[in-house]
Amino acid sequence: MQRLYLVCVLSTLLACKQKDIAQSYSSSTRRTSNSSNYEKKPKKCFKVVDGAPAVDDPAVHVLLLIDPSSSTVVSSCTGTFVSDNTLITAGHCVPAAGEKYVLLATNGLELEKTGKPPAKAVAPLKAFFDPSLESNSRGGRDVGPSQSPEIDLAILVFADHTSSDWLPLANTAVTVGTEVKLVGYGSSHAIDPEKDQSSSVKKLMGYNKIAPLDAIKGNMPTEGLLFTFAWGEPGEAAKHGEKTVSGAPGDSGGPLIANGVIVGTVSRGVTSKDVPSLEQQIGTNTLNVFVDVTNRVAKNLLAQAAAAGARINYADPSRQVKPPENKPSPDAKEPATEAPGDCL
Repeated sequence: MQRLYLVCVLSTLLACKQKDIAQSYSSSTRRTSNSSNYEKKPKKCFKVVDGAPAVDDPAVHVLLLIDPSSSTVVSSCTGTFVSDNTLITAGHCVPAAGEKYVLLATNGLELEKTGKPPAKAVAPLKAFFDPSLESNSRGGRDVGPSQSPEIDLAILVFADHTSSDWLPLANTAVTVGTEVKLVGYGSSHAIDPEKDQSSSVKKLMGYNKIAPLDAIKGNMPTEGLLFTFAWGEPGEAAKHGEKTVSGAPGDSGGPLIANGVIVGTVSRGVTSKDVPSLEQQIGTNTLNVFVDVTNRVAKNLLAQAAAAGARINYADPSRQVKPPENKPSPDAKEPATEAPGDCL
């Protein structure tokens, strides 16, 4: 009986250096062939595969984990402001209890890998995430082996007027076949990340469509999630007559956008390198998994954050919010556009 395994290919923020980061969800499937197993391996953080420069997406930022003992960048994710003071990202992009790392944000289009954090980057004041996310030995969080990625969401609250650009959240779930845009600071290689030897981190974007669930149901959780099928290496989509892009590690937490509205955030994915039979099952070699921002977990976290001072904009005009009139002093910190350091 064929089985489809979900692994952290759009890897968790801290798991980019972690050894046992792979997680699997399996059950019976509707297609038959030989069963497949794979060895759990770490993945490097890495740009939207086959993406173009995201010049029209200033609301999207790179998030960094900094080890304060060495003042070096440990790993990175992507996040998007939904108001002047509130950013949405993946739950696994938030440090675990103990605050071993400091979370920072910057929105430069191309950032050199220096290993050092930006001098003027901004740390959030509060973070809201599902408490059932498991902690790991490196100070991070992740979805547990028996959990669904629908909980992989976090809301970060910054000081007022931190961002002058933001995107609204969807009010209703997006439908299958809808064209969506993916934006992120991930890699140009999803299947073979070691091939990405670039000296900078770039904010890239590209398009895909919400995939049907027929080939996924029965293999992994689908409730509260969105999916896209893609080709995970540069040029592969064109070889198959497609123009789709794929997410990759480093894109985690980045937005899935439909008609200018955030409908989902990058959680993780699986590639044919981990599951050789993947292409046979879904027709492409990369399955990207996104958290639906209208699911029950998202609604709960957004409500908690709003009660604590987060301003959240929605596609519904009646739910738009404005920042306070009193602007920060000239000495207040602004999001940096300097180099964030190495994405390990």
